[in-house]
Amino acid sequence: MQGLKQKSRLPLTLDPLILRVQKQPMKNYKNSTSDLYAHQERYEEQLKKLGLKSENAFSCTSYMPEVGNIPSKGQIPSWAESSAVVFANAVLGARSNRNSGLIELLCGIVGKTPEFGLLTDEGRRAGWLIEVKTTKVPTATVLGSAIGMKVVGDVPYIVGLDQFIGTELDSNTKDYLIDMGAATASNGAVGLYHVENVTPEAIEHGRELLE
Repeated sequence: MQGLKQKSRLPLTLDPLILRVQKQPMKNYKNSTSDLYAHQERYEEQLKKLGLKSENAFSCTSYMPEVGNIPSKGQIPSWAESSAVVFANAVLGARSNRNSGLIELLCGIVGKTPEFGLLTDEGRRAGWLIEVKTTKVPTATVLGSAIGMKVVGDVPYIVGLDQFIGTELDSNTKDYLIDMGAATASNGAVGLYHVENVTPEAIEHGRELLE
């Protein structure tokens, strides 16, 4: 990246850097973490030139207020972090596909992204109706894992969850949806889910979102 002259159209954030949290030698690895990330400082300098939002802009939850990279409804962010993509799509109403980090980096530089999938109205329709029938609130990660393993990369429309988490997108509800969404993305490949009476598009369109 030496001599980098390109710059992202908007300030960017990135996933956490291992070197910032892991400074001890890695077990069963012949070199230390310091050896493995010997060029980390130069890498960070290049990121600053590219448009890094701040020195603290390393987070996989960039939409949190502390980081401040919060897309609005209908906005198209160039994101690749799977748990952030599903939260942006489902809870914030933004539009982003699960592309690779390199593709999204290039999209951030040129200010354009391929229009397909979850960027389109048709691509955001739900192919699965998931009914939550339990006597108490299901553990977010367990529910998300079950949904992700079942629907894989499709869009689920979830009903019955609002009776446990409410219909207001307050901090508690968002925390639940963050954990559930991350599990759908990591145990499947979900990029968007709808929760009846809770998430923006489900409130706006209801079960018309079902294919």
